[in-house]
Amino acid sequence: MSVRSCVALACLVAPAVAVAAPGRVLVADSDPELVHAIESSLAPWRLTVVADPAAGDPAERAARANARFAVWREGSVLVVLDRDLGTTERRPARSGALGPVDAAAAALTVKTMMRLPPPPPLVEPSSPPPLVTPAVVVTSPPPPVARGASLRISAELGGRVEDRDRGAPGMRVRGALLVRPWADRGWRFGALIDGGPSAEVKGAGFEGTWNDLAAIALASWSTPIGSQFSIEPAIGVGVAYRVLDGTVGQAAQHDSEVDTRALASLAVRRSFGTFSIAAALSGETTPGTSTYTKEQGMSEAVIFEPPRIALALTVGVAVDLGR
Repeated sequence: MSVRSCVALACLVAPAVAVAAPGRVLVADSDPELVHAIESSLAPWRLTVVADPAAGDPAERAARANARFAVWREGSVLVVLDRDLGTTERRPARSGALGPVDAAAAALTVKTMMRLPPPPPLVEPSSPPPLVTPAVVVTSPPPPVARGASLRISAELGGRVEDRDRGAPGMRVRGALLVRPWADRGWRFGALIDGGPSAEVKGAGFEGTWNDLAAIALASWSTPIGSQFSIEPAIGVGVAYRVLDGTVGQAAQHDSEVDTRALASLAVRRSFGTFSIAAALSGETTPGTSTYTKEQGMSEAVIFEPPRIALALTVGVAVDLGR
């Protein structure tokens, strides 16, 4: 073979080597729409797409499948692992089952995070291209995709400052149960229970305690900020059960009442997969509050004025089931 022929052959081979296909891509997701969209998006690179929705560490499964890339979702976060470079990138994405439009958008994000070289050039028409299509290897039947509601269980602890000055803020404990009916929307609906220890009351010869317990129907909305944070405003209305218990002189006194309570809050949440932590500032009002008094001669003496307006700052933890 002449020197000129060798040089010409090297010129033809060099571009093909520069754009060699990176190999296999493991998609560890149970959504067939997303797998199909990734397969179509990566078709120009002639990659082998391996769908493996089984449980387990995606990085370990990618190593077993000899795949350079691994793609999966963690809730509403899309993750791409490049085993050759040892890098992991994350981007916000929709959780749950995806429609064709959302799946195509997610596949485009995957292609961007993979940072692929330009695709190989097409073979000249005079030489028919080999019939090469991305192969989808299903290692196990995909489990049913969760399309139903998800459930959030949360517990909070904090302090409350009231419009009636009683010194230090009162401690509050809250528990909430919220349902997210639609996987692709931020609405949650449920109930919140709010309570705390009794406060000491002294006045007009009365000595005792006062306490309130509230049950509130709640609606909230989650707005993602980045891949791990979210802002969650909420409003609610319910009832408050209040009890004044003690003695006036030697006589026991027990008063209780039920009134309407309204609440509005704003929380900032940090997610760690299924678990999350949040700090919330809330305002509440009990407009129907009545003042406790006792007759004293020709007038009435004030025993206690329950708060009508209060602000509470709480921190808490939550777990999301069925994400």
